[in-house]
Amino acid sequence: MTFHKNIELKNILFVLVEFKQALINHEEYGGVGVGFGIVLNGKVHYGSNSAAGEFRSVMCTQDDGSQVSISREQLSLILQDPAIFKKFAVELAKNIAMLVNTLDFSRVFIGGDIESCGSDFFHILEDEIQKNWMYPISKPVSIQYSSLGAKAVAFGAAGMLIHRIFATNKFPVPSD
Repeated sequence: MTFHKNIELKNILFVLVEFKQALINHEEYGGVGVGFGIVLNGKVHYGSNSAAGEFRSVMCTQDDGSQVSISREQLSLILQDPAIFKKFAVELAKNIAMLVNTLDFSRVFIGGDIESCGSDFFHILEDEIQKNWMYPISKPVSIQYSSLGAKAVAFGAAGMLIHRIFATNKFPVPSD
């Protein structure tokens, strides 16, 4: 919201997808991380316990801390195997579609490593949102890549700080 002042961003979902291939052990985490930023009525939604945006697929049944139903072994190959990537992308898109349609988001920003991996996630998400929409007319939602790539987390943190400073008119920023 801080970086898009000329656009009304009232109800948006920011989806961060990182392929932590070099940062974290593949066997332990599978090399993939997903998180959401949620804005409702123009305000960042933190949740009752400041845990809003923590993602775990509704299709995930294993009790191993995984975020999606795909095995960690398969996830470690996500950038090398197009079939694994497609399975991941469709599962993630189905979860996002449910949120977009249930909470009636007007915009979805997609950020992180997924922007530059050469995938067709944009169209997969667009398709799943329409499949999940229960009405005969298409769901009006704007989907776009953030263009921040791997810098999305840093820009998000900076944006939160700037928003906090100017929204509260207090400096230093009060801790919650």
